[in-house]
Amino acid sequence: MTLSDDARAILILTGHLRAKKKSKELGLLNSKQWNRLRLYLEQIGKSPGNLFREEEILRQWADQDRWYRLEDAEKCVKRLQHGAALANAVTQWAKWNIWVMTYLDHDYPWRLKERLSNRSDFSPVLYGVGDRSLLQDGGLAVVGSRKPPAELEGYYLDYTQSLGEAAAAEAVTVISGGARGVDIKAMTGALEKDGNAVGVLTHQLLEKSSSRIYRDYLEGGQLALVSLVDPEINLFKVDRYAYGSAAMQRNKYIYCLSDAAVVIRSDKKGGTWSGAVENLQESWVPLWMKKDSEHDTEAANKIIVEKGAKWFPEDKDVNDHLRLSLRQRDIRRATILLTVNLSSDQSNRADPLNFKEWGQFAKDLLNKKKTPADLIYEPFGQVLEEEDQGCFSIRRIEGLLNPDRINRLSQEEESWRDAGISILTRGDKGYPQPLKIKLRHDSPPLMFVVGNLELLVSEQKKVAILGLRKNDGKTDLNYAHSFGAALAQKGGLLVSTNHSKIEKEAVKGSLENDGKCIVILPGRLQKLLSSGDYNEYLGNQQLVLLSISAPHTKVQASKQDCDIACALSTAVVVVRSGKKGIIANCVSEWRKREDLPIWIREAGEPIPGNQLIFERGGGCWLPNGEDVETHVQYTDRSVSEWLQQLQGPLYAGK
Repeated sequence: MTLSDDARAILILTGHLRAKKKSKELGLLNSKQWNRLRLYLEQIGKSPGNLFREEEILRQWADQDRWYRLEDAEKCVKRLQHGAALANAVTQWAKWNIWVMTYLDHDYPWRLKERLSNRSDFSPVLYGVGDRSLLQDGGLAVVGSRKPPAELEGYYLDYTQSLGEAAAAEAVTVISGGARGVDIKAMTGALEKDGNAVGVLTHQLLEKSSSRIYRDYLEGGQLALVSLVDPEINLFKVDRYAYGSAAMQRNKYIYCLSDAAVVIRSDKKGGTWSGAVENLQESWVPLWMKKDSEHDTEAANKIIVEKGAKWFPEDKDVNDHLRLSLRQRDIRRATILLTVNLSSDQSNRADPLNFKEWGQFAKDLLNKKKTPADLIYEPFGQVLEEEDQGCFSIRRIEGLLNPDRINRLSQEEESWRDAGISILTRGDKGYPQPLKIKLRHDSPPLMFVVGNLELLVSEQKKVAILGLRKNDGKTDLNYAHSFGAALAQKGGLLVSTNHSKIEKEAVKGSLENDGKCIVILPGRLQKLLSSGDYNEYLGNQQLVLLSISAPHTKVQASKQDCDIACALSTAVVVVRSGKKGIIANCVSEWRKREDLPIWIREAGEPIPGNQLIFERGGGCWLPNGEDVETHVQYTDRSVSEWLQQLQGPLYAGK
């Protein structure tokens, strides 16, 4: 096993390296310390491997970060100069088929980065044995007490085994902790039926991988065991505090590697309890509970349900429970397949539903008390009922949900993730609520996003700027740039569709002045990312890019992009509009709502499109002759103030 300089630096600074005594021999940097260093390295454009050649980096970091002591940075420098312990360890790990994965590796589990990145809580290194690709598959987390009451073991453990077997039958990977009791039963239930499993261990990876329980499954490619600590170490003996911390960390990894989780039984304290509560607080994955026995007075299942988990219905069988738990995952998959063109689709494939078709389709399903996930499990005819429902014909839905497309979707999603692109569906926590409220069924079923997703749900003042492709040259562009800059200096967030030079110039003005922007793109997201035009601002967390079209596709600018910009915003500024077209049509609809201030730029020469919007009662003028900062102050006004302004001098004086 050959390690890169980056991997070596990470292991030397954070790895336990076969420690046999107390915590002073463990990694020099704990998880929080390492992640502070990682963020510093990213900020200055360095990688961990640079630490071998540029010792000053650690000292400069320690000098800037008062939370970390300078003398401890010197210890890190000395540790990096002596890699003998690491070299010996790596040689032994290779003999035992143990692999090492760092957060910089291509196949580091994307779910961990995506769900833990805001907390900077994902481990810099994972140790494992078995098929590492299983860590990318998602699946069902199954957790529970190590030792249920003796008289109720059959009640809980027989169900657990059946759930594991059902998961195997549906090709769903079981993810658990490898502990005795529920964990082992869930994993072996799947493995014995030729299914797959992932075990997230607190420690002793080498010892567990040598166990006869796991040996054959590891060799057969059905199982992966993974740990956050040195494979050889018994952390409980070395440092009990470190063991407890690793055990808690292990719990969150079980949840974050999965698509949904099931708690079979929980005590009122301990690892199962704390893991379930943390998952509910962080909303990582849907959490389901098996109904506890009426004779089990010590179980905490009911308390966890009161905190937000859901009961499995008692009148449903194990297969139904499995499908219920994974429903949100399957809704997501079906939504993508029904609304997105995959890059490998042929021209003779069925066309995906556009946003209006999807809105009606979703509404029809809701009326039938169905979800898109039901289309994966049930015959289309039972869900759609009629052979021909216009644009929702069974033939069209079959074309979009054919097995070939379903199989190719995972490859497509991998290419999007490689480009740093995430998907937000209406059911996701980070999906902007204003889109659901203001656009209702016309809100996009999903969005492709990259960058600082928190901007989408930020409570900052957001101003959308709209401008025609045909503009008045430098006058319009200078105004847009100045407006973006002034908005940034006032702490506002700019929203742009990037349809025109005017809108792009406003974004440029904001970003260059340390402002933050939401940019809605008409497709080609992957091409824009590969150009590197926005890399600096994405890295600085100033920007989020959003598209409702597949990242590889090129589409025409649409009114829906403008609608999304308006729905996300607290005010709209029209720099230049035509008498008809996307901007005119958008403003015409939004002016009727009376819940969004619309400001129109008055130029030195009359702009016919702007004049027409004003005459139709579309908004208030931003008077010519006043500076841009004053115009920005107008956009600070509340809706009630804006409505009063419609009757004021700015309105009546024109």
